[in-house]
Amino acid sequence: MYSNGFAGGTANMEAQTLSGLPKVNFSSNISTINSDVFPSMPFIPSISNYFPEKIALHPENATNYNRNSIYNKLGFDHFYALSGTDKADLLTDQETLDGKVSDAQTYRDVLDKIDPSKSQFFSVLTMQNHMPYTSYSGSSTITASGEGYSEAQNQLLENYVRKISDTDKATKEFLTELEKIDKKITLVFYGDHLSNVFPSDYAGFKEDPLNAYKTDYFIWTNKGNTTDKQVDLSSATFTPALFEATGSKVSPYYALLSDVMWEVPAAYNSPLSSTVTLTEEQSKRMEDLKLVQYDLTSGKHYLKEDSPFFKLEK
Repeated sequence: MYSNGFAGGTANMEAQTLSGLPKVNFSSNISTINSDVFPSMPFIPSISNYFPEKIALHPENATNYNRNSIYNKLGFDHFYALSGTDKADLLTDQETLDGKVSDAQTYRDVLDKIDPSKSQFFSVLTMQNHMPYTSYSGSSTITASGEGYSEAQNQLLENYVRKISDTDKATKEFLTELEKIDKKITLVFYGDHLSNVFPSDYAGFKEDPLNAYKTDYFIWTNKGNTTDKQVDLSSATFTPALFEATGSKVSPYYALLSDVMWEVPAAYNSPLSSTVTLTEEQSKRMEDLKLVQYDLTSGKHYLKEDSPFFKLEK
């Protein structure tokens, strides 16, 4: 997945994942989509709109990056957080790792809130592996070192890698539990950006500057995956990729996003978009999406929430 930031920018990846509106099509003056764009939009075309129950979970302050107001605008029923949310939705008795809520705890919280009898959408942002990496108090014994790293840099890297190892184990256990639930569940799991544990002069970034914006992701379902899906994505194309992976019918809006996903290099929606040369057909596809994006954000708002453009095929 091509991120829009290095060592930061989580909220923008989150906004694009929900809406499908790529940051590359916004003005360079736009810093945070949640604060600079979404509040003035009459309607946000989020995948969550198609689910009767919507739940957000973020073991941090819900007011960060205007999340509480945006999730409220999107009609989310609950926003579970450590603070800045309704009293009934406060997360309590949380297991932590070096001051951050552990991923294992976050996964348990999600499992507790899944109702097999309901159609639900979850937006979950974990915190375990957020900077700083000055300490590690878990049980992993993995060692790591970087070529040309100082002793202090190697310690930070090792702490980070050990936290990632803990996440891998917790994620495997999480998927095992999801497999036991008697309803179809699809999961999009992604790293929003690389960590600052990598120095700016890291050799891999010198070899290819785009490496600074590449992160891992996977799309998983407990009821069988299809293999006919794009490999390189940006956060704005996660939803069409999810629909492709599950063989779902789509609206004209998501059909357009799917065309963008397949035809336009994912790296175009990254900080190095100027280094990506588009063909005439690719440019036309992005212009089509840009017109839709302009109408939804700054234009006359011809496209309404009840427009056939956003209706899923039956």
